[in-house]
Amino acid sequence: MIIKPFSLIVSCQAYNNEALRDSNVIARIALAAKQGGASCIRANGAEDIRIIKKLTGLPVIGIYKDFECLKKSCAFITVRKNQIKEIIEAGADVIAIDCTRRERPESLKELFDFVRNNYPHVEIVADIADVEDVKLVAHLKPNYFSTTLSGYTDYTEKVEKPDINLIREIKKVTDIPVIAEGHYKMPEEIRNALIKGAHAVVVGTAITRPHIITKRFFEAISDLSENTKILGIDIGGTWIRMEKISLDRKILGRYKIRNPQNKEKILSIIYEVLAKERDITHIGIASAGRIDVESGIVTFASENIKNWTGVNLKEEILKMANIEPVVDNDANAATFAQWSISQEKNMVLMTVGTGIGSGAIVNGRLLRGKNGGAFEVGHILYPENKLICTCGKVGCIETLIRGEKLRKTYESNKEEEKEKLASKYAWLIDMIKMFVDFEKIYLYGVIKNYGEEFLCRIRKQYEQLSSLNNGQDILFSNLDEFGGAYGAALESLFLGRKKNE
Repeated sequence: MIIKPFSLIVSCQAYNNEALRDSNVIARIALAAKQGGASCIRANGAEDIRIIKKLTGLPVIGIYKDFECLKKSCAFITVRKNQIKEIIEAGADVIAIDCTRRERPESLKELFDFVRNNYPHVEIVADIADVEDVKLVAHLKPNYFSTTLSGYTDYTEKVEKPDINLIREIKKVTDIPVIAEGHYKMPEEIRNALIKGAHAVVVGTAITRPHIITKRFFEAISDLSENTKILGIDIGGTWIRMEKISLDRKILGRYKIRNPQNKEKILSIIYEVLAKERDITHIGIASAGRIDVESGIVTFASENIKNWTGVNLKEEILKMANIEPVVDNDANAATFAQWSISQEKNMVLMTVGTGIGSGAIVNGRLLRGKNGGAFEVGHILYPENKLICTCGKVGCIETLIRGEKLRKTYESNKEEEKEKLASKYAWLIDMIKMFVDFEKIYLYGVIKNYGEEFLCRIRKQYEQLSSLNNGQDILFSNLDEFGGAYGAALESLFLGRKKNE
């Protein structure tokens, strides 16, 4: 076996229009890869292969890219017998052949037979795109399968990149070693691929193409300038709050408008502000409800805002302002804002208002879940609670502790009722502690209006629930009422959205 298990293979290639397109330069890159730990090189074309072999002494996986075939969306990596002959005679130890189920000038059986009959010492890598390719090619018995073309064919263009799960899929149907290749950029990705069963891994662009590496870094900052202006929009159940900030986080303007509880009117309010604030370059939106962050769709909203479920906020803002916004749940945005200040690795923010919102940072990352609905702790069922929640469930804890209940409890001015309410908050915080081993939990929203006196009640009740509980871990957030809008603005920056040209 020429390709050793657990080895790093570096693909060293450059196209004719690229600055490094010189066989001697490519060979030097291969030598640098060897010095860094690569034990095999993947290279394109006879001249590159010949010089790389001479300079590095490493095994070479040889390929021949047929660009005429590529233009026709056909199989294009080493697809003719004369190409095989040329690169083997240049010194290739292993031949990689495009084995995807696309049109090809010569059959795979012809190519495999040609190698086996004329160059029995040369091993064959079957470059595939998915497990169906593997099933169709397995009878030809290549020495290795490589996931090289996953994401590059019309039938795999939507797969997750890199397609690490493809390794396990292939191993379920064949014992032939699998090489992980295609879209691998980070060290942890190739480690994960080996742990999941890859025989070896190939990395190319992320190591050997500096113009693309440079472009990645440039694109990460190309939307930022001294003219960057960010608008954060917080669409809550009662109020719509907007905050305009500069890149250095200075507040440039604020808006607070009562929520009209109507989709068209809400969008009209946003449009009017955007029409006034013509210099906005980034937009972040925080909305009540569950949000699909990728699509910007409100996947579920309670009746606190009627007919809000299904609204595509990303699409609506894009039409209004030609800016692609970042869209998130309002509690997540406020959590992000608090975290930007307090910087704990594990923390929670719970917001009290029309309902109970919450967000969590776990090991330095915002907890979202599959559909953006993670950590909706206001909808945990409280024992023996028979109240119907606006979400449709019976017994949600938020029906007992939301802002309205807090106000009525303090208006009654009954000590017993205050203690009961504090005990419910303590119960919920204790539950959260079991889910997320937080360093601190911050209380935000109207609960801050009731001051240290109520906070002390919660802390005392919380400590009584467990000897492990420290009441000092419960704090009021230092965010003001525009915290959700501020967090949305920050998210739009850190997720790197830019104004469309």
